[in-house]
Amino acid sequence: MPSVLIFAIQICFFGAAALYLHYRSEDYGLSPLLFFVAGIMGVLNIIELMTLYVEPVPGIVIRPGGHVYVPIILLIVLIIYITSGTRTAQITIAGLIGVDVLILCVLTFLLLYLNVRDSSTSIQGLLTEEQILTPLFLRGVLASTIAFTADMFVITIVYQGIQNALPSCPRGLVPGVALLVALWVDSTLFNILSFVGTSHFVLEIPGDILMKTLAGLLLSVMAGWYLVRIAPNLTQYRGAANRSTFDILFGEGRITSRVAKLESELQVSRAIYEQLVSHIEEVFWLVDIEQKRLLYLSPNFEKITGKPAKMFYKNPDALIDLVHPEDRTEGFFRQLLLSPETEFCIEREDGGICWLRNRSFPIVTVDGQVVRYAGITEDVTERKEAQAKTFALELSREKVRLLHQFINDASHDLRTPLSIIMLKVHQIEKASTPRRKTLLDELHQAAIRLSDLIDDLFTLSRIEGGEQIRPERIDLNEIAQQVCDNHQIIVEAKGLSLVVHPAGEVIPVTGSRDQLCRLTANLVENAIHYTEQGTINVKTLVEDDQAVLEVADTGIGIAQDHIDSIFERFYRTEQAREIRRDGTGLGLAISKAIVDQHRGTISVQSAPGEGTTIRVTLPIERSGGDQAGGE
Repeated sequence: MPSVLIFAIQICFFGAAALYLHYRSEDYGLSPLLFFVAGIMGVLNIIELMTLYVEPVPGIVIRPGGHVYVPIILLIVLIIYITSGTRTAQITIAGLIGVDVLILCVLTFLLLYLNVRDSSTSIQGLLTEEQILTPLFLRGVLASTIAFTADMFVITIVYQGIQNALPSCPRGLVPGVALLVALWVDSTLFNILSFVGTSHFVLEIPGDILMKTLAGLLLSVMAGWYLVRIAPNLTQYRGAANRSTFDILFGEGRITSRVAKLESELQVSRAIYEQLVSHIEEVFWLVDIEQKRLLYLSPNFEKITGKPAKMFYKNPDALIDLVHPEDRTEGFFRQLLLSPETEFCIEREDGGICWLRNRSFPIVTVDGQVVRYAGITEDVTERKEAQAKTFALELSREKVRLLHQFINDASHDLRTPLSIIMLKVHQIEKASTPRRKTLLDELHQAAIRLSDLIDDLFTLSRIEGGEQIRPERIDLNEIAQQVCDNHQIIVEAKGLSLVVHPAGEVIPVTGSRDQLCRLTANLVENAIHYTEQGTINVKTLVEDDQAVLEVADTGIGIAQDHIDSIFERFYRTEQAREIRRDGTGLGLAISKAIVDQHRGTISVQSAPGEGTTIRVTLPIERSGGDQAGGE
């Protein structure tokens, strides 16, 4: 079977040559491949004209022209259709049909020369001697042209139809199936048009189909491997996605008109876009994160920054120089892209400061990959300045309100002892000698109250004004014990009990000893003043790595609706005023200010008639690190 082996080698050789020429088309274009196809067309017709047949097995005929070169030409048409698009395939098919029609016309005129002549005309040559060129042969050439034309459309239509109907079908099998179907159509159509009505009609079809099937199978392996492994990596690869089944017949015309329409719409959209970006006050920008380059900056960029946009297209990193040093942090641009909204400050060319608000959003592909970022940046300097002015105005109003409230509260509490002092002085002037001593004592108490009130006001003012304290490391147990010892005489005189429950370990806190003593003394004195009988418990402990000071009494208690107000200046409940008229109303306000100054918290638990527990938590300073002062 040497003939069959030669046939297989010939198929593989010319098929591989066609694939190689297509692979090199990135360097040289399709011209070498099309020249190769045109040469094959000429060789095909020469071989067919020579009527060369090889019969390796009785009944099986190899036609080195139709059985070899027709499958290869069909394969080339299919590869061009898949990789280079419909339009290129249509041009190739039109060229091949044109060559066939040209050959048919030439043969027709040769036949006319042979048959339409008078007896005196002499014609010599191979065609005359061998009587090859006959009407029956010309019929075969016409049949070949028609069948070959149909084949080129059939192979692309079948391929595209399978891709559209069966997208899950293995891609390597589809080219082979399309090639086999086209070859079967070629064999059937050619034999019907060439031999119907002759004795060769039935005899020719099986062998012709068998040899074309063998050629198709040999080329299918090569085509499947090339189109799956090699062709998709070529830059001009188009693929078969988003094409109709009959795209080869009329799809390109539709696409052309659609493209023209889209181009027209694009021009209109571009004109509208240019008008918009030229008149809006915001800056529109676009960056390509894959190539790390700036694609677009709208015209208003120069108006806001005072610098031309073109200098940043070449060097996008220079944009960081516009950002104010305080906002120029590491990873600034990444944060700008990934944050839906960002505000930052830039330095203008004239040295001024400009606040910008940026909104960015990603542009993703159909598979969800982020390829670009777009954004809108607007100048919010006026808004920022207006907010600052509004805030300053509100702050001034609040200060005035607090000052007015303070004056009202202080004037009321200052007026009371002053009135008492003036009244006592008037009474002393008119009183007899025995009565004067009593009035002087009352005058002395009023002066003491006034002095305490002024002292408390100054103390509160210094603490809330951010007075710097000299911090030291203190044991909270020691503070509690010292304050309780100092108040034992007062407690015993009132018939109460004052019990200290120190923690079993040192509780180190950092702060002002005087301030912490005053805090503890204020809480203990309040408990003494508002407790008629029972025990006052002062407890220190460590809880959740915090120092805790608790002062609990069994006194009159506080109603729930008053608890939130007791830390305000001069606030005293009616019941408290009845029990103690000489109080200043500033003790708890001072206590809270001291706690805040030492980065702690203060809370109250109380109910009328059930006593009150005030709980203070302070940070433990085991290492002596951070200090409480200066806050």
